[in-house]
Formats: sequence, C-alpha cells, structure tokens
Amino acid sequence: MSFRYGVVLIPDPSFVAHAHRARKLICDQYGSWEAEMFMVHLTVADYFQCSDRAVKALSGHLADIAAQSRIENPGLGLTHNGATTFFNQRGKKRPGTIILNFDEPASSTALHALHGRVIDSLETLAKSHRVVPDLTHARNRYVPHLTLLHNQDLKRGVFESALRFSESAVRALKVPFDAYAWELMLVRFSSRSAQAIEGGWEKRLWVNDLRSELLSSHPL
Repeated sequence: MSFRYGVVLIPDPSFVAHAHRARKLICDQYGSWEAEMFMVHLTVADYFQCSDRAVKALSGHLADIAAQSRIENPGLGLTHNGATTFFNQRGKKRPGTIILNFDEPASSTALHALHGRVIDSLETLAKSHRVVPDLTHARNRYVPHLTLLHNQDLKRGVFESALRFSESAVRALKVPFDAYAWELMLVRFSSRSAQAIEGGWEKRLWVNDLRSELLSSHPL
C-alpha cells in the first residue's frame, strides 16, 4: 500500500450540498467520476509524503493555523465566478479539468495566507520529521479551486461541450457564488495501484482504488 497526505478546506454545508449536486450531474453526464472520489473541498496542500510519527505534530500545527484564521478572518468568505478551467501562462485553456475558481479578490488574499501557513508548517516539519512537501501547486503556483470534473482523455471539442454544460449546470442548480470556510482537514490517501510503479501518484494510477481516511478536523 502506498500513502500520500493532503490538507483540504471544507466549505459550509449549504454550499457543499449545492456543489455536490452539480459535480455529480457533470461527472455522470460525461462518464468521468474521478472528481467524485473525493469529498467536496478546496485543496490547500495536496499529495505530500508524511511519516506516521509526523501526523500528530502536523495536526497540532493545523489546529494552530485554524485558530489563527478564526481570529484574523472569522467566517472566512469564499467567492467564485462559476465553472471555468485552468489557463496556461499565455491565457489559453488547459483542457482536462473543470473547476470553480476561488482565486477571486474577495477571498484570495486570505486563502493564499492560509495556504502559505500550511506550506510553512510542512517545510518546518520536513526538517525534524519525515515530511516531504513535494507539492506541484504551492506558493505562487497555488490556485484555490473546487474540482467539478477531471478527465485528461476528453477530446478538445468534447471538453468544450463539458465546460459549457458545467457553466449552465452551476447556474441551473443555483450553486451559490459565495460561501464560507467551515473546516480545515488532514486526509490520508491510500492506493495499491499507485505503488505498482515509480511515479504512480504523479501518473494518477490511484484512480483505480483510492481510499481516503480523515485524520483530523479543525473548525474555521
């Protein structure tokens, strides 16, 4: 069995209920259920390595980070502008993933601050514990988002169709444009398939048998 860890932000239950309905509809419509393997969440730090003995220390760090956030940003607001996708540095769409992008001025400063504190914590633990913060989307590459669909195999025309459908689905199901942060969670992911070959996590082999275990939760 191979393991990775993640820190995720859970929005408020009312928003989660609407977003879950939209995500399920979109995934069912295009026969791609990878996004539904996860709880409805915004990623704060994804797929890093961590030893068992570091989990308790990391949970303590997250409790402190959440407490600081409650003081500085009580009822931390989250804002998006509907279904979209990632863009490359030239401003062109990167097919494969449809998201709700929360990198909006109304909420991005606080979200990036929260992300930065989590990354600082991981880097601190890397010096004293067996934590490897080998993150591909950290610091200036971080985009706070909620994934509605992920399928790298969709042809470009089909992906454009899925994006248009997602835009309409989010409106039709009245997914709120505003939410607030509910909890910060530490999650352990496990997969036998990802262990099969080197780089199995990066090559997304975990889609065959991913399991999630919630290790700690901290109110925001």
